[in-house]
Amino acid sequence: VGRDFDETGWKEGHLPSLEMMDRAFPSRPVIIRRACGHVAVANTLALERIGPEWEIVHRDTGVLEEDIVLRLDEVLDVDEEEIHQGVQRGIQKAFSLGIVGSGEIVNLRQFNVIKNLETDFRFKAYLPFEDAQHLITSGIRAKTVFGCVEFCGIKVFMDGSIGGRTAALFEPYFDGDGRGMLLVSAQELRKMAKYAHEHGLRLMVHAIGDLAIHEVLTGLEGLVERGNPLGHTIEHAEVLNPYLIERIAKTGMGLSMQPNFAGRWSGENSMNLSRLGRDRHRWCNPYKSVFDANIPMGFGSDCMPFEPFFGLRSAISHPVHQERLTPGQAIDLYTHKSRRLLGFGLDEGDVLTLSGNPFDKDTRVVSLSIKGKTVFSKEDDIPNA
Repeated sequence: VGRDFDETGWKEGHLPSLEMMDRAFPSRPVIIRRACGHVAVANTLALERIGPEWEIVHRDTGVLEEDIVLRLDEVLDVDEEEIHQGVQRGIQKAFSLGIVGSGEIVNLRQFNVIKNLETDFRFKAYLPFEDAQHLITSGIRAKTVFGCVEFCGIKVFMDGSIGGRTAALFEPYFDGDGRGMLLVSAQELRKMAKYAHEHGLRLMVHAIGDLAIHEVLTGLEGLVERGNPLGHTIEHAEVLNPYLIERIAKTGMGLSMQPNFAGRWSGENSMNLSRLGRDRHRWCNPYKSVFDANIPMGFGSDCMPFEPFFGLRSAISHPVHQERLTPGQAIDLYTHKSRRLLGFGLDEGDVLTLSGNPFDKDTRVVSLSIKGKTVFSKEDDIPNA
């Protein structure tokens, strides 16, 4: 499996074809996953291993979309030891970047591996609806903590990504046909929300396109308009407008946003401008507008790239000048406000030492301590995770 390619930066500017994949990899099954995590391309040998139960598999082109791409470990039958090793490498990489915890999207098998880890890293776990139901029916309540991981809630994918043209939009993509994919309806989301409220679970709802965000707000209308006590969040909320921002502010829902998205894919001659056109590009990732609307928000990276420093620089140099934040606001959104949004609270025992200004490109983490214990120093070997 290859990962994190972005065809918008290639000369050809399009996904690899099935023929290209077969020429490059004639003797072994290979799947390469796009940076967004919502689109992948397989060669013929890999397609032969994908059963008919998987949806959105384009066998004539090798393109895979959405659910199957998000669950490649199941398709490839990755064993628990491989999951364990991968998580351990990821934790060490996170410590080297000054990251002490995350809101993690896991399936039931991954959850069972993580809950047995011995680590100072902290996970807030969100599972697909069926997996969360399984935990509840087996007697595990919301907010139950197993070592380093807390069972928090349900992850819902309303749509895909702008780069993959699967984010759900009201109007067609500016550079192609279609309006993306709405994966869950407002009615289906409402049923999940009622179950979540019944069992004290948080909802972490992935919604990037304006149509997907509208459906989230419609589906949760009347359920989260009293202060959002469970702490439901919309993840990404990229394609906004003043009306949607006003609606979100009235619900009290939090927004988990990623300024590295604006840094990588917005601006003149950018992917977002090509996909959305200039009017929607103006309101793509409008951090200052969201901040000024007093919407609870926090910053993360979604691993594109993993480290927070590129995101910090992106937040203060947003291609749309009206949406730029101050350095102080950006740091607060990556630290205190993101911890609050995820429900970590404030822990004064965590100490991060940097080599210089966090907004300088050459700044590196010197050391990281959690509750007085050093978990990283610059002399440590860092895995290539």
